[in-house]
Amino acid sequence: MLEEATVEGDGERLDAALDALIENAVDHTEVGTSIEVSACVESSKVIVAVKDSGPGIAPGDLERVFGRFARVDAHRNRETGGVGLGLAIAKAIVEAHHGSVAVQSIMGKGSVFEMILPTAPRRLARHHGRSSTGTHAPVAN
Repeated sequence: MLEEATVEGDGERLDAALDALIENAVDHTEVGTSIEVSACVESSKVIVAVKDSGPGIAPGDLERVFGRFARVDAHRNRETGGVGLGLAIAKAIVEAHHGSVAVQSIMGKGSVFEMILPTAPRRLARHHGRSSTGTHAPVAN
């Protein structure tokens, strides 16, 4: 069942944060394997998750993966041209919208990156589409 939810904020910046999570998944997932993007509403929060089937992140590296210039796999980043800013930018955008980011990972199985954003007050629920005050979209619950 789809439930509608509104997140208050800059739709373009939130799109950029999601794009960064997806680009990260693409950069760390082999051709022919899958990337899943999902969204749900839990306890007045919208959770957008990007799940990859990449190599995973070692437990000791999870704390620093959202840091600027972070390179968990420096060899792969050099191959793809990444400089380690995408996840840091995503984190900054989400936090500017009073949200948070999270990651769970299993070595050899892949990672799940989440953007966790508060739902907007009901007054924004009547806005549809993107605007400077809110992004509105149905999400699976």
